[in-house]
Order: sequence, then structure tokens, then C-alpha cells
Amino acid sequence: MFRSEPADHRRAARRALTVTAEIRERGRGGLALPLDLAEVSEAGAFIASDLLLPVGLELDVAFPIPGGRRVEAQGTVVRVDEQVGSAGMGLRFEQISDADRATLRAFAAA
Repeated sequence: MFRSEPADHRRAARRALTVTAEIRERGRGGLALPLDLAEVSEAGAFIASDLLLPVGLELDVAFPIPGGRRVEAQGTVVRVDEQVGSAGMGLRFEQISDADRATLRAFAAA
């Protein structure tokens, strides 16, 4: 298992969210990988997947949240969890609009 941040690093409230996100390597065109989000906050998300991308990889991510709004952000993989049954990646949002950040803040607090 690779970790670049301690387990208690969270800076914002998170909320479970089971949706499929479109994930692309930043700066690359082509088809998006459809990967499932399991948690989201205004600061980042947890991508539940057996396909594990390397720590430090920069991604473009887009996903819907309840209410029909689509959130778009740029982020970096900051943590990889290889545990069977809970494998996935922690994604820290590096660039996100103020409106999308506020939407996620309100969603996580609800």
C-alpha cells in the first residue's frame, strides 16, 4: 500500500456518494475511464477501484451529484489503498470552481 498523506489528513467533511465519474489523465484527450466515487468532499474524493493509478498522477474528473448538478475538477492522486474489498485512490482537488466547491461543501454538510 502506498500513502503520501497520513490517515487523519482530511481537511473537510466527507459524505458517501455512489456515482460513476469520468476520469482522464490531465492534458490527454480520448475516452474517459468510468470509475466509481465512494466519498466526496469539497477538498477531494475517494475513487473505489481495483484499477489503481499511481500517486502523483494528475487527473481531470467530472461527476454528477444528487440534484442534477455536474461537478468538474482537476486533482492529484494522493493515496492508493490496495486492500482487497476496499481498494481505491484518494484524489485531492487542485482546481475546482468556487461554485462547484460550494456545491460539494453543502452536499457534504447535509
